[in-house]
Amino acid sequence: MMRSMSVCGDPNERRGGRDRSPPARAFERRRRSIARCVIPAALVVLLGALGGCRSKPLPEPVDLVLPRAETGQPFSFASRRGDVVIVYFFTTWCIPCQAMDPSVAEAARIGAREGIEVVGVALDREGRRTVAPYVAATMPPYPVVVGGGSVAEGQSPFGRIPELPATLFLDRDGRPAASISGAASSKLLLERARDVKSR
Repeated sequence: MMRSMSVCGDPNERRGGRDRSPPARAFERRRRSIARCVIPAALVVLLGALGGCRSKPLPEPVDLVLPRAETGQPFSFASRRGDVVIVYFFTTWCIPCQAMDPSVAEAARIGAREGIEVVGVALDREGRRTVAPYVAATMPPYPVVVGGGSVAEGQSPFGRIPELPATLFLDRDGRPAASISGAASSKLLLERARDVKSR
């Protein structure tokens, strides 16, 4: 039958067939005492650092009201809480945006059945004068609002928009949760929106 032994061993047991000298035993006790203090302290520091990562504050919900492109009536992003929202930033003169429009329209049609909405934000500085005719001609299956210069310059809750086209994904609480810079397919838009919805 094996003799039970502590993990660290017994400082009073025989080593190498001889009793350890009193100074050696005192040194061993001091070394183990330090280890018992240092290791838990290091764990506390590590766990505190990890906890700091988890407690990073979430972005604020987007609480913004912009005019609808066709009517000028106010559109509130807060009214879309409860659904994931794909915010599509574009301008009427942006060729890559025009190429992406059909993908956004398809994502809007499919997403509507899944609690995923699309809102277009036009960044033309001329405002409704330019955007309204464009929307009337293209008839997107989602609301389009006019962001204008202030949104284009990053002076809104959306922050800086690096390039067009761009998409921002708001979670069900209206908080920015993901983004795509540049053109994206309807498949990618829906995949990203579904990922945000599943969180």
